[in-house]
Amino acid sequence: MLKDIISEEVKDIGIAVVKESEAVNDWKVYFINLSDHRLENVIINSSGFGVNEDSQSISTATFRHYMESVKPRCAISFEIIMEEIFHLSNRFWVSFYIGKKIYERKYEFVPGSISPEFFVPVPFTGKQGVMII
Repeated sequence: MLKDIISEEVKDIGIAVVKESEAVNDWKVYFINLSDHRLENVIINSSGFGVNEDSQSISTATFRHYMESVKPRCAISFEIIMEEIFHLSNRFWVSFYIGKKIYERKYEFVPGSISPEFFVPVPFTGKQGVMII
């Protein structure tokens, strides 16, 4: 199975954290497929980690998401995220199939990176957010 994981660079696939409205704590995380390929068996593991003001390690629960199929050129909301964890590193491990090949990539929003100063238009959503492609 390990031999099936492709070490090629994952292109045109991303994660975005989007401010849905002006309401407090109205943020969602989107899986973005900018490619012309249908993605199958998409698995996303998300977690947060860092240190508190006393320099003690802290972490969030790990969430696992599964999408059977993601069509080309679309965005899918898969998780709500709270502002209270923006001071942590928020990591998303993504794996998926294109045909019979498995691909994987890690996306990490470092502390302080989820902020309006870094907003860009998020494709297929009509909204602004912070995106890693």
